[in-house]
Amino acid sequence: MPFPANGSMTRAADAPRARILDAAQARFFAHGFSRVTMDALAADLGMSKKTLYRHFPGKEPLLQAVMARFTRGIAREMDRVLRDRSRDFPSRLAGILDALGRRLVLLDRSFLEDMGRHAPRVWARIEAFRRERIFRVFGSLLREGAARGHFRRDLDPDLIVHIYFQSIQNVLNPRTLAALPHSTAQVFQTLRSVLFEGMLTDAGRRRLRAAPRRKEP
Repeated sequence: MPFPANGSMTRAADAPRARILDAAQARFFAHGFSRVTMDALAADLGMSKKTLYRHFPGKEPLLQAVMARFTRGIAREMDRVLRDRSRDFPSRLAGILDALGRRLVLLDRSFLEDMGRHAPRVWARIEAFRRERIFRVFGSLLREGAARGHFRRDLDPDLIVHIYFQSIQNVLNPRTLAALPHSTAQVFQTLRSVLFEGMLTDAGRRRLRAAPRRKEP
């Protein structure tokens, strides 16, 4: 029997890893990092612990892989919207914010608090990702918006990016979220309204609110 093509071999080799990541993400997001055990995960998957450890040497490397895949998904959505020149500035800004909002709904604040306490190295990588994304994607988009006259003229786009980053860093973090009676998505939507609607001209604000909410693939 002939060997499958290289692409098929790669997909076959990746299938067990993807199944593990799917199951681990469901458990981590529902129960938190510290309350999930590799024994329970192996039982969920119907595989031996030896097989599970062959793919991931421990629970923290598994969480790191889950969150790396999760953040790559965010990055792909943001880049797809940013490159879509068929959409005007308010529509692309709305698209990026909607993509973030859909992902953040999946991150319960108790999960973020648990990860911050028990897997600080993973949380540090997420913070690095947030910083890079905010300054690169939002920086590029906001400078374009300023050039096209969508911002209030009394606001500096580069300063807005810094303020947004500090707000995200200081509010959307495990310690602050644990003290708030609001979901991660509610906090993000408030930041969206206060920062992004507040910085636009009246016309830009109306267009942002009216922008169709596309479901990104």
